[in-house]
Amino acid sequence: MINLLPLEIRQKEKLASRVYALISVYIIIGSLIALASAGVWTYRFVLDSRLSDKQGQLSSLESAAKVNSDVLSQAAFIKNRLDAQTTYSDSTDWADMLNRVASYTPAAVQLTDLHLARDANATTVGLNGLANSRRDIVLFKDKLNSSDEFTQAEITAINDREETSSQAYSFTIQAVVKENQQ
Repeated sequence: MINLLPLEIRQKEKLASRVYALISVYIIIGSLIALASAGVWTYRFVLDSRLSDKQGQLSSLESAAKVNSDVLSQAAFIKNRLDAQTTYSDSTDWADMLNRVASYTPAAVQLTDLHLARDANATTVGLNGLANSRRDIVLFKDKLNSSDEFTQAEITAINDREETSSQAYSFTIQAVVKENQQ
């Protein structure tokens, strides 16, 4: 075939063809970059959503673990209290002990509260009550100290109480239960 086109036109066509090829290459590269960035963005979005799901699951597991920990500590506390109750009830006849405390209590003294505290060394009894005179409170303390059941009885508080027609005193006495009585 004979090319009848002048040389200038042929060179222009070659140049245009090269420009079109170059533009096509740029368009393809731009499209690939756009597709790659869309792929990276999509992958990052998927990873972020998975991460937030895992963090939500982790938070729910942490709260469940805290609830379980709270339940376990409450169960341990209840077990400790039951063990202490068993120790108290097994080692001492408290009904007999209360009858003895009542026998040591002077007629003018009224007990309002009795509480126990136990540590590794001893059981301490706290006695709260009302009395007509300070002498009755001291007499009660002395009777506890001279008894076979208690030692180290001490008056920890005496307070004046104004009642309707007579003077009354509220008091607190702490005493240690003797070893053979525990």
